[in-house]
Amino acid sequence: MGGWERAHAPRAVVIAGASAVAATVLLSGGLASASTSTVPHSMVGCWHRRVPALPVGTSAGVWLMKIRSGGELLAFRPGTKSCNAGPDFTATISVTGSHLTIGPVPLCSTKGVYTWKAAANSLALQATADKSCLPRRLLFTGVWRETAPKKEPVPPVVSNTIHVVVPPGQPIQIAFALDSGFSGTPSLAHAIQMAVDDHGGVLGFPIRINGVNAPTCSDPPNAVTAATTAAYRITANLQNVAVLGQVCSHGFAQALAIYQKANMVVVSGSATNTALPAAGPTVFNRTIVDDNDVDAWYPVISQLPVDLAWRLDYTTKFGAPPSDFADLYYDAANIVLGDIAGASLVDAKGNLIVDRVALATAVRHTSGYPGVTCSVTIDSSGNRVDDGQAITTCAG
Repeated sequence: MGGWERAHAPRAVVIAGASAVAATVLLSGGLASASTSTVPHSMVGCWHRRVPALPVGTSAGVWLMKIRSGGELLAFRPGTKSCNAGPDFTATISVTGSHLTIGPVPLCSTKGVYTWKAAANSLALQATADKSCLPRRLLFTGVWRETAPKKEPVPPVVSNTIHVVVPPGQPIQIAFALDSGFSGTPSLAHAIQMAVDDHGGVLGFPIRINGVNAPTCSDPPNAVTAATTAAYRITANLQNVAVLGQVCSHGFAQALAIYQKANMVVVSGSATNTALPAAGPTVFNRTIVDDNDVDAWYPVISQLPVDLAWRLDYTTKFGAPPSDFADLYYDAANIVLGDIAGASLVDAKGNLIVDRVALATAVRHTSGYPGVTCSVTIDSSGNRVDDGQAITTCAG
């Protein structure tokens, strides 16, 4: 061990005072608080320099020096691997213009004054007034190089329940909780695909619809199992950013609890049960009104001029007219597709990062969307607003 420390005090000594009394206490192994003066940001960090043998018994080698913004300098003897290790000694520093003052160090109760100059990755120190402490002058005078902290390996970016990571060239995936027992399911699927075709990709990424069967429309005894099994399958695919459906309300509340836990936004164009919003407080939405109004509402919506024009386009495209609720799924798909870009970013590697929570929030705040089923506004619970004034305008 070198001579910076007394033989009977083999631990770091903090030099923080300028008075003779403080220096005497500290050189005897006492402690004092560090200076609170602020140093320039360009000086803060971990630095290294090869230093010759010092007249305190320290052999030649690479010293580390850490400078903190609060005005503390930590010095580390050769062989130390990191500025996070225990220092050989510490001292206070202060900066005035181009001059750096280093406070007392072990065996030197005086201060030393140096000029300093920081470049991109270097810090040059030159003693201007430190003749009385040769070890300090030999140690600090010279060019110090910045020591980059050892970086922890960065884990690969992967999808989770908060963010969906879509690699370059891969599709954005949206699940459709279809019902094989409902005769209109093929038409609903066509309407969703029509929305995808009309919308195109998002931020240069194509769209893929993943159909997953949730057969509950006939209200079978195993409706809850069917709905939750579909929900588990959909959420297990971490690439799914949203769910369209499910088609019917049976078992849907239990499935919504699963979607809620996965932060996966859900938009149904056909499930009308009034209890559903409570089961998915931040993720459930629908483009259809609930059971209280749907019987009177949908016959009006389906005969609006904008809806009839869409039905003609659908028939031309697929060779047969759409089933009931297909128009509502067309709007549901377009709302989700339109909100993905605002809830996403493209990282430096070209990955699309979709924030599931942000997407759910955007869908929930849908207001006045110009759908084929007239203006679509979703309230704070996820229900579609029965907007009589908007319907009157659309019927005009």
